[in-house]
Amino acid sequence: MSPLGGSAERRSKAPALMDSLERVPQGSQPCHSRAGRMLGPLGALLLLFRLLLPVDCASVEPPTTQEDEKGCGHSTIVERVIGGEASVPSKWPWQVSIQNDSKHLCGGTIIAGSWVLTAAHCVNINDNLSVFVGSTHLKQSSDSSTRVAVKRVVIHPNYQETRYWSWIGREDDVALLKLAQELKYTKKISPVCLPSPIFDLKVGSFCWLTGWGQINISSSEGKVCSISAC
Repeated sequence: MSPLGGSAERRSKAPALMDSLERVPQGSQPCHSRAGRMLGPLGALLLLFRLLLPVDCASVEPPTTQEDEKGCGHSTIVERVIGGEASVPSKWPWQVSIQNDSKHLCGGTIIAGSWVLTAAHCVNINDNLSVFVGSTHLKQSSDSSTRVAVKRVVIHPNYQETRYWSWIGREDDVALLKLAQELKYTKKISPVCLPSPIFDLKVGSFCWLTGWGQINISSSEGKVCSISAC
């Protein structure tokens, strides 16, 4: 059993994928696209299968409505960073640390109040998973940070598990984590925006890349490259 009041259940594949993604409760919805269409966790999963890299949509598709301004994808500080530098608190409030027995495994992204997106190769059915949110430092807790247990793991139905590191270059390496409780949104905890279904991420576009270094969240700005070049 998890010391956080829950344990990670066995990972699910289709057709349980559809059944496991219940409707997101009011007040914890992910952001709306410019067309006004809400994208739930399932929509997020399907959209991200089509994207080459995770993108901060606030930097490529600015919000145009008051509703958007109160929702997702808002960094409190936006500046150009080259080469990867430690991020200031609340710059990337959707970036989380996925942990096994309180030890960092991988990064993840908040997409809704109780859903986190990550890579399928990061999670294991025997892991005592939790997410650490609201902090840019793995070794430091604060009034703004919290740890929440993972109740369920949902992986892409086409993902094939292989030996360690042999996941590199494989498709469908994506998973959703269902949290044991809803996250309370703050300036340091909030969801990322998701692209609209018609959004075209062009090769050569600038985007922000975020992730964990040894102890801190780091970020850098780079260009999207083609699959063949990558």
